[in-house]
Amino acid sequence: MGWSNDEESVTNKKGMETSSKILLAIIVCIVVIIIIAGILLINIKQTTFTITIDGLSETTNIDNLIIQRDNESYFNIEEFAKLVDYEYHKGEYKAFTVAEDKCYVQGKDETASFYLNDNKVCKLPIDKLDQDYEEFTIDKTIIKENGDMYASIDAINLAFNVVVEQTKNSLTISTLDYIVNLYDTRVKNWGYTGISDQNFENKKSILYGYIIVKKNSNGLYKIIDNNNEVEIVSDRYNSIQFSENTQEFFVTNSLGQVGIINLDGTTKIEPVYDSIEILDKKSNLYLVKKDQKYGVVKSGNITIIYPEYDKIGIDAKSLSITLDSQYLILDTLIPVCKNDKWGAFNKDGDLVLKLEYDQFGCDAKSIEINGAKKTVNPVLTIDRCDGVVVRKDKVFGLISIRGEELVPIAVDYIYEVENAEDEDNKYFMYYKNEELNIIERLILAGLIEDNNKNKNEQTNVEDNNNVANTVNTTNTSNNVEVNTVANESNTVNR
Repeated sequence: MGWSNDEESVTNKKGMETSSKILLAIIVCIVVIIIIAGILLINIKQTTFTITIDGLSETTNIDNLIIQRDNESYFNIEEFAKLVDYEYHKGEYKAFTVAEDKCYVQGKDETASFYLNDNKVCKLPIDKLDQDYEEFTIDKTIIKENGDMYASIDAINLAFNVVVEQTKNSLTISTLDYIVNLYDTRVKNWGYTGISDQNFENKKSILYGYIIVKKNSNGLYKIIDNNNEVEIVSDRYNSIQFSENTQEFFVTNSLGQVGIINLDGTTKIEPVYDSIEILDKKSNLYLVKKDQKYGVVKSGNITIIYPEYDKIGIDAKSLSITLDSQYLILDTLIPVCKNDKWGAFNKDGDLVLKLEYDQFGCDAKSIEINGAKKTVNPVLTIDRCDGVVVRKDKVFGLISIRGEELVPIAVDYIYEVENAEDEDNKYFMYYKNEELNIIERLILAGLIEDNNKNKNEQTNVEDNNNVANTVNTTNTSNNVEVNTVANESNTVNR
């Protein structure tokens, strides 16, 4: 009986050992599964981005959206447009053509254009095609990868009016409307009417750290720094308009007079004008209007051109040409008109071209040569010679931006021919029933250099160098041959 109990005990012990082994095996398997699952999760996190847009999350493959270049993140412009409900198009907005080195995106209020290998973004309201682009400089140039155009975060923020925050495996995108709604509640709690009723440009001031608000008590506007909730401009203006391009505020007082306030609240231009607009951002020049007359002032209330002119700027529509700026000729001269006579000042306020011309530019679109009609293009400037086309007493001439006469004001037309081979064969004048190449005439007169001559001289120098090198090479070969023959001769003599 004792033996039987011992046998049963041994059997139970073996059963327990077997169960323990099975349990241990199960635990090991679970641990292995957990490790494998962890590795898989890590791999998944490494290949996907968690994207939050206006508080809502989604996931997407990082390869479809972002690439890394020189430790900098670049975003696929087309893919980002899809995320924030913008339209994407190849080409340039105002050009209405498809080009592989340009693209633009369009939201409900404005467009933004990108240019390959360039560090700029150009913006334009969608309902103001007649306006000039507002150009913004970005830190990194636009690049291309596998046929798609990419932009850095600063360019993306600027073009799409968003705030992008990136970590290793996540991206948070806040659109302008979302940010405005967040601040609108806060502003109302401060005792203001809110910011949701403001125009698009004023809403964009939030992206730069400032809120334009209206007081309930008096209906006047003020500016608040939204980072520390400090008032930088008190409630004393009937209207305030933010300019993203220059990052300043255009303010209007109770008399309807307009001035400019800097971001720090200091006065840039006193509110004494009927209207103000940007003339040249680089030079800090502004077009002002007072008592129905126009002038130009500079930051710091410096008057460059007194407001006594009927017009300032060229009407591009009347000439049927495209201008980089209607207010600057060759980025140098400011055209002014008084009593139907045109002249021009430089950016320092010096009168370079007297007010004696009937028109800037020749608007001819076709001329008749020897009884045959020829289609031509209107011309305002000729870059090759820094020349400006002027008209006086129904005839045309060419004046340099320094006031020098390049072509006497005596020719019937100055125009551009279509499909010119190069810049030197593009501009012509019609004088005494003869079509004359303007650049050729200026070269003959010694007024500009002959680029072809310089090229020919350079070619001749290169040819002479090549000949000299050939001669030297030949001499070297001959010397080698002579030395070889001499060495062989010495060997024989030995």
